[in-house]
Amino acid sequence: MTPPHQLLYFDLILPYQVLEKRFDRRFEKLITVITCELWYPKTLWEVLFLKTDRFQAFSDGIFAILITILVLEFHIPDYQPGHLLAALLAQWPLILSYVFSYFYVGTLWLFHHDYFNMLQRIDRNVNMLNLLMLFSITLLDYPMSLVADALTTGNRQDMQTAFIVYDLVALFISATFYFMYAYLHHHQDLKKPGISMAFYAAIKFDPVRSVTIYGLAIVATFWSVWLGAILLAGGIIFHFLAYLRMSRQLEQAKGGRHNGLFKFIRT
Repeated sequence: MTPPHQLLYFDLILPYQVLEKRFDRRFEKLITVITCELWYPKTLWEVLFLKTDRFQAFSDGIFAILITILVLEFHIPDYQPGHLLAALLAQWPLILSYVFSYFYVGTLWLFHHDYFNMLQRIDRNVNMLNLLMLFSITLLDYPMSLVADALTTGNRQDMQTAFIVYDLVALFISATFYFMYAYLHHHQDLKKPGISMAFYAAIKFDPVRSVTIYGLAIVATFWSVWLGAILLAGGIIFHFLAYLRMSRQLEQAKGGRHNGLFKFIRT
């Protein structure tokens, strides 16, 4: 029969000592890695401390403000007593342009949110490109108002101008996404481990395709306003379909991702 003092040692003291040594070993590894990396601030130090939290929070705030501004275009129409329904129905151009613009901005936010979640850190150039991208997106409220007003008046030349302005803004937005895609493709160190080159290869031509659609819409509008409007709507729908495809690609890219640093620390 094992003496009580030996049972106490094997049941309580020894497991505690093993856990204590294991914790000390992990802690020493973490301190060693961080201390060494202090001499190389372009590697682990930036990964740990140059986070994307503020970058994402600022961008989300811009998107939220823009969506709020879009809805501020709605006003109570002038109407005679008993004719409110007719006055509301007369606002269909504003409602239609708002629905498409909201859908467009929402899709762009989904793109922005999912795409930049694959970054482990950012640099100055990413911040500048993001500001350019957000600038282009904030322009959407103006062509939305132009389209709504032109559809209300029904003047062909005004509708032509309004749709072309909307196409130009949409084309500008797609171009900024292309610039961001291209920059991050050439700076793989900004991305989280496990995001392969195949991910970029699968999505790199999406902004080019949307630029082409909006370019065709501009040309078509000179001959047919409604054909140009259909191509504009098609470009916005294409963005959503491209987002769904990008989201699937990103999930697949994340499937085999492992964080080497913390895996090392856990051992």
